Amino acid sequence: MTETAPDPVLPETKMCERDPSQVATHAYSWDWGEKGVVCAQQATILQQIAQQVGRNVQLTPLQDVPVPMGRDERAQLLARALVAEEEIDVVKARGLELYRANQQIAAELRLAKVREAEANAQMVDALSQAKRLEAQLEARDREHARLADEVERLRLLEAFAGEGAPERHVVEGRDEPPPTEP
Repeated sequence: MTETAPDPVLPETKMCERDPSQVATHAYSWDWGEKGVVCAQQATILQQIAQQVGRNVQLTPLQDVPVPMGRDERAQLLARALVAEEEIDVVKARGLELYRANQQIAAELRLAKVREAEANAQMVDALSQAKRLEAQLEARDREHARLADEVERLRLLEAFAGEGAPERHVVEGRDEPPPTEP
């Protein structure tokens, strides 16, 4: 014979000692020490017996007397439990779906950050190369201006050479000839 586990839906109840088909609602104690539990109807009968025999019986209501569930209540409770389990499964599936989506977004974010870092490094390299090229361009512009001045000076010298040698103060770039010594 196999033992069955207690029903988790029904709480453990104490049954009346005098009428086992009823749930116990009171604890009793006679003067001579006999104790037990009885239903409300049997508690009334015990009080009547105590009066008839001239003895004292003490009755105390039991705390939180559980009321057994009916078949319909048990069926409803089981149905609610099954529905709750299905809802839990749906919520778990949605949670897993959101977790996976979050993981994918996190991976995309890491990739975007790597790309941003690489783009920033390329930008720094490009800016330093642009500054270097600008410095080279300025140096070449200065060299070009110096050479253009030299070409202009040489053309002037050539023009003067055709007319005769220019005086020294013209070649040196002064407006007036140096004073002559007497």
